[in-house]
This record gives sequence, C-alpha cells and structure tokens, in this order.
Amino acid sequence: MNNAVSNSEQVAVDDPRLSQIEAGVGITEVQAALEYLKSKGYEGKAGELAVRLLWHWARRDVEEAAKWVMTMPAGEVRHQAEKNVAIKDTAAAINWLEQLPEEEGRDVVWRCAAYEIVRTNAALAMEIAIQLPIEKNEKKLIYHVALQWAGSDPEGAAQWTAGLPESALKERVQANIATAWGEKDPVRAAQYAVLSMKKGRAQDDAVVAIVQRWVQRDPEAAAKWVEAFPEGILAETAAENIIKLWPGGFPNAMP
Repeated sequence: MNNAVSNSEQVAVDDPRLSQIEAGVGITEVQAALEYLKSKGYEGKAGELAVRLLWHWARRDVEEAAKWVMTMPAGEVRHQAEKNVAIKDTAAAINWLEQLPEEEGRDVVWRCAAYEIVRTNAALAMEIAIQLPIEKNEKKLIYHVALQWAGSDPEGAAQWTAGLPESALKERVQANIATAWGEKDPVRAAQYAVLSMKKGRAQDDAVVAIVQRWVQRDPEAAAKWVEAFPEGILAETAAENIIKLWPGGFPNAMP
C-alpha cells in the first residue's frame, strides 16, 4: 500500500494557520481567513473551513458573504457555500439567489433555501418552491412547505393555494393544508375540505385525516359530521376510523 502523502494533503495536515482558523476566527478576521484559504485553492481542509466560515459570515452579513461566494471558482466547495448563504431569510439573500447563473446545481441551492426559509416566511418559501421544475423532489418540497405553512397559518396557506390553477398538484397541496389544519381546528379544516376542495381522492384523503384527528378531540362532533355524509366508500371509511379511534372504545350506538 502506498503511504505517500500529496503536497496538498501535507499542507492541510501541517499548516498551523489552518489549525488557527479551525479553532475559531472573530468576525473581523473572516475575510483575511478566507483570503488565506483561497490561496490554498480551497482543497481539502481549506475548502471545509471556507464553507464553515461563509456560513457564519452570512449569519451576520449575508450581502458581503454572498459577494465573496460569487468570486469562488465553480465546484463543490462553492456549491456548498452557496447553499449556506441561500438559507438566510433576508432580501439580500433572495436578491443574490436570483443572480445565480443558470448552471447545474442552481435548483438545489434554491431548494435548500426554501426548506430553511419556510420556518420564518412560509409564503416566500412557497413562491420559491413553486418556481422550481415540478419533478418528484420539487413536489415533495411544495407539500412540505404547505404542511409547515398550514401548521402556523392555515388560512393564509389556504388563501394562497386557492390561486393555483386546477391540477393534481393543487389538490394534493390543499389536502396537506386540510390535514395540518385538522391538528388545531378540525371543524374549520372540515369546512375547508368540503367547501374548497374538488371531489376526488385528494379530498377523500383529507377528510379521513381530519376525522382521525377530530375523533380524538371531540368524538361525538366528528361522528355527527360523518353521519351527514352521503352513502359511499368515503362515509364507510370515515365511520371505520371513528369506530377504531373512539377514546375508550366505541359505544354500542352512534350518538
């Protein structure tokens, strides 16, 4: 086995400046540290430290951190740095995202931003998510944002979704909103599912999910709602869930 160490690896191991940077650099020293890492070509440890420093810098000054990232050579280190800057929920970060060149990996950076931004600005996260190519992973992002948004502001999420063109995507997003809404207010969630959603599989799934949550909070009200359903598979499935989940065991007769 060849135990020889390349020059770049030797630098990464023995360079005392890299050890100092790894130990912690004050914000006033970040740019100087990044200049040093740049001189090493961002290889090995130098690249890892550059990404870490840019994450910290973006927390305090996303605009300046973004400017630095734009000077980095294309490659995995820059791509990781882009993702770290992109997750900052500020106008500067969004403006920077819009300036990213159309290249492989750009959509990944946007996706990372949406996953992070949804914590503080769900509407903006959804605007980002909906503009990405609608493939499997982007649909997953949209559904995730819908759930998170509905958990904090279901009415806002429902209002935004109403503007989407009719499609299977819209129906599934509405189902996610109704399900999340049912955690806090099953009555309002039920009204939304019945009045705002198109009849079909997505609505059926939402109704069953709401019933499952409602029966644990107010089983009698949930049962009365289900009793009003027209006969069919949905009514049967909803009733089965009420019987199965009724606290303390289902009584002999429906209330």
